[in-house]
Amino acid sequence: MMLMVGLSIVCVGCHGIIYNRLSRTDREMIPYHIGDTVRFVDERGERVTVVATEEERSWDITSEEFTELQVERLTVRLKSDTGNHYILVFVAGHEANDDTRHMEVWTNQAGADLRYSSGGELVNYYNSIVYDSVVIGGRVYHNVAWGNGRSPVGYNEGYYSKTHGLLQMQTDRKTVFTLDTVIFAGVR
Repeated sequence: MMLMVGLSIVCVGCHGIIYNRLSRTDREMIPYHIGDTVRFVDERGERVTVVATEEERSWDITSEEFTELQVERLTVRLKSDTGNHYILVFVAGHEANDDTRHMEVWTNQAGADLRYSSGGELVNYYNSIVYDSVVIGGRVYHNVAWGNGRSPVGYNEGYYSKTHGLLQMQTDRKTVFTLDTVIFAGVR
């Protein structure tokens, strides 16, 4: 019993905290900034306009053995003036035992997981594929990541570009949003 108490005290002293802060490269994975306007066409063919209204930084905390890992996260929120439609894009620093970085894109209740490298390149991962080019909404986009995910509304698929942001979101193979126009509020 004394040995276990002694080991517990020694292990508490071994506890460390690792902070994985976001870099400039992480921020550049999200093209949206406060005031940017994005127009989409929804599943009914109607135009939906969302505006980037908020950037929030937070920390995700996990533990591995005797180390606490704190991963910084940036979330950019875009929403319609009615509040009926929104887009969330978040990036997070790297996690333990993984050299890739995690990002997600959500529209209302549909979302997709994507990965990128510390150098800012979209990368293939188990649920994310990068294409040289794709045609979406009659336009050609280059260096596009396709990601998928599950949500309460079904199986989701999303296409994302580092320069244009969300290009298209589908739920159960039905298009939810397709990009129409991006109007950047300031100089990039």
